[in-house]
Amino acid sequence: MKIVYLNFADKHGVTEKAVRALRLKYPEYNGWNLYKYYLDNNSVQLFDLVDTFKNNSLSIQQRREISAQCTGADRIMVAIHGQPGDTVNGYIQEFGENIIKVNYRIFAQYILQFLPNRNSEYRISLIMCFGARSEDPLLDHREGLTNEMIKSSFAFKFYRELVQSIRVRMSARTGSIEFHERTGHSMVQTEEAVASEVELNLLQESEEIFLVNQAYEGLKELYLSKYGNIRALVLMENDIVREMESGRTDWSMLSSEQMIILRYKKIKKRINRLTQAKDRSKGKSGKFIYLYDQGNVMVIRKYPEPEILYRGNI
Repeated sequence: MKIVYLNFADKHGVTEKAVRALRLKYPEYNGWNLYKYYLDNNSVQLFDLVDTFKNNSLSIQQRREISAQCTGADRIMVAIHGQPGDTVNGYIQEFGENIIKVNYRIFAQYILQFLPNRNSEYRISLIMCFGARSEDPLLDHREGLTNEMIKSSFAFKFYRELVQSIRVRMSARTGSIEFHERTGHSMVQTEEAVASEVELNLLQESEEIFLVNQAYEGLKELYLSKYGNIRALVLMENDIVREMESGRTDWSMLSSEQMIILRYKKIKKRINRLTQAKDRSKGKSGKFIYLYDQGNVMVIRKYPEPEILYRGNI
């Protein structure tokens, strides 16, 4: 298996784990296999293109080298960040630096320069969190997807651009992606985990959490200015946490200061629950396959059993 990994995400996130896992799954070799001989003796060829894209600094020599590798590859993996609810843009980021948004059409054209026509179809894995997810991120993607919802995803739009120029089969995922460090298999969020992540994102961006945090920080400043420390506040917090853990439901007798602490602790508990839920459930789920034949696109949901979700024009 010869894999070319085109990295537009970052070196310290999914890409680093993915390449390490894939090299364990497909070890390096040197010699003849049944079909091909690889001079580079490396089953996974990584190209980091974050800075190249950001600076518009791709040279002719780089393009030729990447194109040559892609032409002979069994699979091409294209890694870019995605966000639930945004089905128009991918997100390119080097570790610790600003994020660059890129439209699916522009991104497809950039990738196509590395994919000249060849006799066999290309096989592309879009390594993008939520790439196959529709414009309604809270919709359960295990059932009830309309044609319009399927076509609204970044993956469908990206594939539509590619397939007008080359023969290509593509896979994409509905949730966030990780790679198992020993097997190299991709692991995708379940629908329950995706729902938790979307809820968490909405909560963290809400006015509610801003106001709760603002009130709590104001209370800390009050205690510091009044007593020079927050020991009394910490004791009050501990009492409220114990009451929460005991199952207390009637909070009507709390003082205004206690109510600020209660709201803060409740929202922190909710954030912790959602954070754990979004990371807990990953496995064989959420994989969509995109095919093209005689002018029609076919979208197949692979798990739990292969099912045709869409067959129609691009």
